Amino acid sequence: MPRSQQRGFTLIELLVVIAIISMLASILFPTFRSAREKARQAVCISNQRQLAIAMEMWIQDHSERLPSAETVWQDLGSDVRKILVCPTMGDDIPNGYLYNNALSGLAEGRVQFPLRTILTIDGMHKSTAAPTSTYDNVLYTAQDIDRRHNGHAVCSFMDGHVGLESDITGFAYKPDFSQPVGADWSVTTKSVTPVGGRSLLGELGNQAVTLTLNGLPKHASITVSCDLYIIRAWTGNTGPHAWQLRVVGGDTLLNTTFSNVATANQAYPDAAPGGDHPARTGATETNTLGYEHTPDGVMDAVYHIESTVNHKANSIQLEFSASGLPAITEASWGLANVNVSGE
Repeated sequence: MPRSQQRGFTLIELLVVIAIISMLASILFPTFRSAREKARQAVCISNQRQLAIAMEMWIQDHSERLPSAETVWQDLGSDVRKILVCPTMGDDIPNGYLYNNALSGLAEGRVQFPLRTILTIDGMHKSTAAPTSTYDNVLYTAQDIDRRHNGHAVCSFMDGHVGLESDITGFAYKPDFSQPVGADWSVTTKSVTPVGGRSLLGELGNQAVTLTLNGLPKHASITVSCDLYIIRAWTGNTGPHAWQLRVVGGDTLLNTTFSNVATANQAYPDAAPGGDHPARTGATETNTLGYEHTPDGVMDAVYHIESTVNHKANSIQLEFSASGLPAITEASWGLANVNVSGE
């Protein structure tokens, strides 16, 4: 064809080509971004796997106990500094991971569900001052988690494996009352027993204490257990001096009475009203905590309370309460070894 008869693209043809290129770009660019984030996620998985290994080595060197939330990142030392940087967050954030506060200072053998208990997870948390002290880069609530990898958070578990938060089923919550009481509790009153120096939430009187847990992983049931300290002159059915555990807006798990006075019967281990048993029936310990009551001398008892309820929601509020008691100096109660687990 002679040069004079050659023609270029028309405007419409150019617009069609540009539209096709734009459409392809809109399809491919998110794919490229997703692939790049997948690569960063792989690095993050490797980082937290190495963190889990470093944590296990530290535990083995420290009497099988997990690090304290207050000092965990100093405890692990400078060798882990590079693996604390999440590639998605960049070098400007020297630590992009959280340590599970529920494990703070806990004996490793007390972790009942290592396969499902989070050790570290993607997230950010800034320390807060008293009265409720928290520490940097420690997991306290689900709000601290950052789902930065295509809508998911990478996490390591107590058994050493690493996965995504969406893979989590079941959980175990075990507060340590020798540490600062977390904001998930409605009261922060704590003390130690006169004998043995056991840490407890209390002493408490005629009041309701709530525990609120949010952002729970998938589960079908929840088991609540605790050691209940019945302190001084509870008179059971005579009072009645009652104690209750319930799910707020749901089931009552236990409603009963307790007695430390030989002449007054109690409902426990049955529900109240109805049970009529000698004082301290079902107690695992009696007069071991050292609480004095004038003129009777030492007067206390320990009960192990445990109950399971069907539950699937991602949050729960538990209420522990007592009623009918005299002044707190005459009769009080406390909680220790609280464990809330989901399966």
